[in-house]
Amino acid sequence: MSPLLCSFTQRSACIEIKESEKIFTELIQSIEKIHTEVIELIGANEKVAVNQAEGRMKKLEQEIAELRRRNAELKQLSETEDHIHFLQNFQPLCAPPEAGDLPSITVNTDFSFGAVRKAVFELKDHIEDFCKGELVKITTTVNETAVYTLGSRRIDRRFKVNEVAVYSLQAPEPRNRAEFLKYSCQLTLDPNTAKRVLCLSEGNRKVTWRRETQRYPDHPERFDRYPQVLCREGLSGTRCYWEIEWSGRWASIGVTYKGISRKGKDHSCGLGYNDKSWSLICSDSRYTALHNNNQTAITAPRSPRIGVYLDFNAGTLSFYGISDTMTLLHRFQTTFTEPLYPGFWLWSSGSTVTICQLN
Repeated sequence: MSPLLCSFTQRSACIEIKESEKIFTELIQSIEKIHTEVIELIGANEKVAVNQAEGRMKKLEQEIAELRRRNAELKQLSETEDHIHFLQNFQPLCAPPEAGDLPSITVNTDFSFGAVRKAVFELKDHIEDFCKGELVKITTTVNETAVYTLGSRRIDRRFKVNEVAVYSLQAPEPRNRAEFLKYSCQLTLDPNTAKRVLCLSEGNRKVTWRRETQRYPDHPERFDRYPQVLCREGLSGTRCYWEIEWSGRWASIGVTYKGISRKGKDHSCGLGYNDKSWSLICSDSRYTALHNNNQTAITAPRSPRIGVYLDFNAGTLSFYGISDTMTLLHRFQTTFTEPLYPGFWLWSSGSTVTICQLN
């Protein structure tokens, strides 16, 4: 890089840093203003509640004073020897107070302000969710091609930004299924890739190994020996999550670069058996994670539903067993260099794989 271009880049970076600091300072000030307003709101409600409590205490004190007065009169009346005087005054003193003589007292001791706290938590969650999406956009922008124009000379160069520093801007990893579902993507099976023993149905979301040969036309992307099928969608540069349901004795769930071999029966065609693909083999008794023919045995209960989470920029591909909870079965850590196509390998007749509809 020339000294002139280097100096220009440094100045541009300084300007961006200053502008970003200004924007974040304003954002912090806005949040602090909301914080102050919430504190004032709680204080105002506290004052109202205290005033109400003090008013009720005063009325209770009045009622107690009246009852004490009556008690004193009754004690004095009980000592009289004039029976007629006793009968004339006893009944009024024992009668309950007339409506309106003393106020009706209702004491409310619940001043927890739970509704305010709930609203603040909801605001926090809303801001965090919004920031997650915006930070992903920021990271994508930082990674985009930097184009500079110096006089009549146009320089177009892609700068590789420190991955650790850039990725630190990314939203945190999902912690539960609800957060994973925010990254759900729509997938459909590509009939041009399906081996002819595989039957697609349910809008190309379900594949079944049938004994009858399907009448698919010839296509260069069709697997001719392995009972495999890929999805139409190539995934890259983002986070994606999908779930599948499988049945039968064996099934492989994975992703692959588009350049995986389609013809023949050597390892270059099978999901997970080459350097172009990653897969999880599911069976009744165990799981096996597979990449470039390197196998990792996994002991876990059978789960008919598997969740797959791809973080392309972070280079992670994770498989989860889905039941009442999510159980991490295996995570691949690598660097992805091309779009990835979800794919499936059915190992026996009657096996099925269905791409789940996620809301």
